[in-house]
Amino acid sequence: MKAIRVFFYFLMILCLMLGLYTGLRIFYIIFLCGVFLVISTIALNIFTFYSFRFLQELGQSKCVKGEQPVLKLDLRNETVLPLSMMNIHVDVASPSDKVDLSLNLSPFSGENFNLSLNLPYSGHYNIGMTRIRINDIFGLVTLRFDMRKLSYYRMKELLILPKVDLTESMRIEQFDAKAAGASSHRNEENPEYYSDSRLYRPGDSNRRIMWKKSLQHRTFYVRQYDVPARETVFTIIDNATHGLSGEALLKYADTVREYAATLCFNTILYGKAAQFSFAEFPEDGIICEKHSSFEYFREKLAYLSFSLPSQTSEIIEILRIEAIIFTDVIIITRDPDTEIISALEDEFLSGKNVTLVLIGGDDYSGRMNTIKINEGDDISHLFDDRGGIT
Repeated sequence: MKAIRVFFYFLMILCLMLGLYTGLRIFYIIFLCGVFLVISTIALNIFTFYSFRFLQELGQSKCVKGEQPVLKLDLRNETVLPLSMMNIHVDVASPSDKVDLSLNLSPFSGENFNLSLNLPYSGHYNIGMTRIRINDIFGLVTLRFDMRKLSYYRMKELLILPKVDLTESMRIEQFDAKAAGASSHRNEENPEYYSDSRLYRPGDSNRRIMWKKSLQHRTFYVRQYDVPARETVFTIIDNATHGLSGEALLKYADTVREYAATLCFNTILYGKAAQFSFAEFPEDGIICEKHSSFEYFREKLAYLSFSLPSQTSEIIEILRIEAIIFTDVIIITRDPDTEIISALEDEFLSGKNVTLVLIGGDDYSGRMNTIKINEGDDISHLFDDRGGIT
């Protein structure tokens, strides 16, 4: 079509020049016919854009990574005139999928499309038609429109949850029910359930302190009960870009979400609480103790954005302010700088269980526990039968 378009406009210019040079009417008539054809084609293309009707529906607004929801498009011409040829680009969740629809609607006709969407990465996406290219049958005039600039047009939102092996989700629900029943009949600090003593930890109630034993040993001891307060695993999620962009950033973000979700699930499954803090949004931290809170956390992970280049100062602040009361600290990141490594080593030397989870990036050799994960690796095998990290 490009060759036809070039020849057509060359012929118009040639007829105009010959008309001016020779004065013959035939050249002017051919030139004016060409101008009329171009104007008519532009008018029909504009008419096509504002006249075609569409219905755009997404089978699921929320699903899990790996599923294949369906986007339904119903495009119709409800006028007495045929519409120009249209090429419609559709934005989908997978950046490697290029979806372009071509159609030419005759009067009072329509076409339906059912697009099965691939979901390789978790996150929040806008799905639907975006750019439209309209051509006449010979390709003489091409008009391009972006439907997102129309005030009435709204793309469909799709929330893709990180994938987690939920084969033991019933055990979580049973544990929640058991814990709720026990808490209504038993008091954690009831002397009847006193079993042992342990060293004082920040956050312990002053009522638990064993003053006599503490004076003898010159350090604080507290009472340990059969129904202790739930241990909490504190995790920092680094949602910086680390210089990544495009599909590389999508892979990194997806692996971070999947590891955090699996960690949360296994922590709850084995009777502990999971508390998370986000480097970019520390005020949006969340604590998960039950199956219902896990599902909420998984949705929050899907909405989590990875946009800022560096989060060093925020991570250091979280370690010094929020993580100080916890003995189990995990940080999920990619390329921690020396300042973050130094702060983590200080936490490790203070007697805490510190785990550094590296998603891609360079290896780290140090004394603290380190887990190296490549983007796209299977996450479930990293957790042993006791819900811990291997």
